[in-house]
Amino acid sequence: MARLINFVANRRKRLTQQQLQDEKWFRYAIIGVMVIFVFFLIVVSVRFFLVYRFNRLEEDQANTRKAISAQENIEKDYNIFAHKLRALSDLFGKRQDKQEAMVYFSQAFGPHVIISGIDYSEDDNNIVSFTLTAPSVFDLENVFKVLESDEVKQKYAKVDRSDLGRGENGAYTIKLTIILGVSDYLDEVATAASETAVDIGVLEE
Repeated sequence: MARLINFVANRRKRLTQQQLQDEKWFRYAIIGVMVIFVFFLIVVSVRFFLVYRFNRLEEDQANTRKAISAQENIEKDYNIFAHKLRALSDLFGKRQDKQEAMVYFSQAFGPHVIISGIDYSEDDNNIVSFTLTAPSVFDLENVFKVLESDEVKQKYAKVDRSDLGRGENGAYTIKLTIILGVSDYLDEVATAASETAVDIGVLEE
């Protein structure tokens, strides 16, 4: 008996397998397209967001520049006023220092010594000069004693004496120039003391 071969069934079987394979690749293709589309949407969204942020930053920068330009004149006037106020403060502060120096010396020299010819130097705000009159040599010696005192050397940077003279009535006159500022007297004393200590140590050895 002859055996029958079913070619149609084999053909259908191969077609079914190919169809399943095609459907599988088709699903992969769809998934790939969807992934690319989603990625494209993300890229476009990020780009629009960055463009939006950039435009906002440019707008904020422009508004800030406008605000700064609007306040420029106010700031300029404020700076001028601040400089003037600082200059006046320094001026009055230096004048106060000079007045305090005059009060101090008028009290330190005693009631018999007369201070006159006060000159607030315009060239240097730290200098004040005056002439004092001592009725006797004893009062003059007291003036020198005050000028050589540690208190004066600590309070004032320098005290210069000049134009010592004696009038027909026997009174002595002398011109003093006071240099205001920080005194180096304490530093000089400390340096001298340390040098003396070193010399004593060397002698003892």
